[in-house]
Amino acid sequence: MTQLMYAATDKLTPRANLVHIPTPAPMGARHNPYPFHRYVDQVEESLRFHGFDIVDQEYVVTADDQQFFGMMEIQQHATNLDVVAEKGWTIQVGLRGSHNQTLPRGLLLGSRVIVCSNLCFHGNIGQFKTKQTTSISSRLPFLIRECLTHVPEMVDSQERVFDRMKDREMKIQQGDSALVQMYRRGGFSSPQLTHAINEWKDPSFDHGPPSVWRLMNAGTEALKPTGANVNMALVEQRSQIVSDYCGLLAA
Repeated sequence: MTQLMYAATDKLTPRANLVHIPTPAPMGARHNPYPFHRYVDQVEESLRFHGFDIVDQEYVVTADDQQFFGMMEIQQHATNLDVVAEKGWTIQVGLRGSHNQTLPRGLLLGSRVIVCSNLCFHGNIGQFKTKQTTSISSRLPFLIRECLTHVPEMVDSQERVFDRMKDREMKIQQGDSALVQMYRRGGFSSPQLTHAINEWKDPSFDHGPPSVWRLMNAGTEALKPTGANVNMALVEQRSQIVSDYCGLLAA
């Protein structure tokens, strides 16, 4: 299942039910409310055009039906993407939009994607955003396709980074020191640092022998949001610190 995050007041909405979300009248001459289901249709069509399969997808709509957020997990059999899941990471697509001009239409891609109804929207491979003006129906298909066209090359680059992380072995004491350095850079709170050190020494999932790859997974596991009122902007910031530092270790 995807890791879409949303408030208790938001409505988890099956893909087939997006067509029933009402599309309001324009708020002005240049405003063009674009149906949520049509946007998802276009993303799906473009994914199929580029040879991607949708493994999983999830959507939420705010209580007033004015904003929507979604996440897809995808794979492609024609390239090395079909073995991505076996290597411990997947490609995700994040979507969002609004009818009331509070959000631009957006699409993002990454191995680490954050989509939350508190408006945090981040992907580590690529993204685009566009205003919902009167020309949106003609611009969206091109923008979606342009974004997805570059996915294979971006995934290849990400795969090389992760391979270097897996090849760079570390001693347990080195990993402990690295996590403390991430903490000093603002990557963790004190409780998260303790969680990360425990994950590094005794992982909840099999990430292989001690390496930079295992270290990064220990850090991201410690950063997973828990409880209510999570500051997703801070989660995004800390996640970037951990990822960047591990990238330096593997360079």
